[in-house]
Amino acid sequence: MVNSESKNRGGAGQLQDLRAQVAELKQALIREQEEAQENLRASEELYHAVFNIGSDALLIQKINPDASPGPYLDVNQVACDKLGYSRDELLQMSTLDFASPELIERLPAIGRQVAKEGHAEFEADYLTKNGKRLPVEVWLKFLVVQGVALVVSNGRDITQRKKNEFALIKTKEKAEAANQAKSAFLGNMGHELRTPLHGLQGMTDFLLDTELSPQQRRYGDTIKTSAQTLLVLINDLLDLTKIEAGQLVLQAVPFDPNQVMAQMLTLFGARAREKNLILHSHTDPTIPDAVVGDAARITQVLTNLVSNAIKFTEHGQITISLFCPEQTDSHSQIKFAVEDSGIGIAPEKQSQIFEKFTQVDPSSHRRFQGTGLGLAISKQLVKSMGSSLELKSTAQKGSTFWFTLQLPKPKP
Repeated sequence: MVNSESKNRGGAGQLQDLRAQVAELKQALIREQEEAQENLRASEELYHAVFNIGSDALLIQKINPDASPGPYLDVNQVACDKLGYSRDELLQMSTLDFASPELIERLPAIGRQVAKEGHAEFEADYLTKNGKRLPVEVWLKFLVVQGVALVVSNGRDITQRKKNEFALIKTKEKAEAANQAKSAFLGNMGHELRTPLHGLQGMTDFLLDTELSPQQRRYGDTIKTSAQTLLVLINDLLDLTKIEAGQLVLQAVPFDPNQVMAQMLTLFGARAREKNLILHSHTDPTIPDAVVGDAARITQVLTNLVSNAIKFTEHGQITISLFCPEQTDSHSQIKFAVEDSGIGIAPEKQSQIFEKFTQVDPSSHRRFQGTGLGLAISKQLVKSMGSSLELKSTAQKGSTFWFTLQLPKPKP
């Protein structure tokens, strides 16, 4: 009897303990659930805070099984403000509802890029609710979350940037128009000035052919030299304005490079002798008798190079060379070079000499007269003929200028 009652009381105690354990477990589960809900709320708050904290429009869009844009799953407040729609309205829309017609045409290609690379960047126009265009810079990122294909779109308003670009284009157009007007003015003035200068030179020549006293002849020679210097300056300015205005026209006629060499020797032989300089030439025997190009412009460049070589050389020699590095049945590669033993150019000054109105040493301007336009124009002329004017120089030892032209041979 005692044993039976003890067993009953023991069973009841075990049941009571089990119920207590169940209740405790239940409370623990409730606490875990509450903590999980609290963590979820905190996570959602953090997500929405981050989602809405930036200045860019963020839109999360579902991608349909056929890869077409689906509805938006979430949008931030910036997207609502920029597009003019409420959040509820945007969640019922897709990109097709506010993309500009131009963007709609590009969407298939953009979609293929996102599918292939996982991302895409582009500029386009969105249409706001009131019909205005909103220029945006867009970054797209493809994601798969729990088996759902998504695209996160980050859109940045670039209205101000576009305004700045438009203003810059207008400013550039005005500057180009002003530059063209300046070039036209200089060109017209150059032609007007050359006419009386030619008359001045002609009358000075007539004057120097008459009987003059030594003093009068000295005055006449000074007038003639000054007129020639001024004419060179005007011609340089005319060439410069033509180049800057894009009006330089190159001729394509057959000529003999050897004749150009002979012309240089004839033009500068006397000047070299006056300074006790040796002027000689070197010609590659493979130089063809005829090529097609603008002989006048090539002569102009060589004239400037040889003139400078004589000007900046006090003793020694100047060598004009013609080389033919390469020949084909249709073309000849001709290298023109002018080497001197003059004052040379320091390495840090070599890039400056091709700038307009620039001399290596401003203090030498009175000693070596010039405008500083010759090399700048020569560089542009050589560039217009498809090459570049090169320089190798050592201070106090001399300089070598050269350029290489690919010139076609005349057709039979």
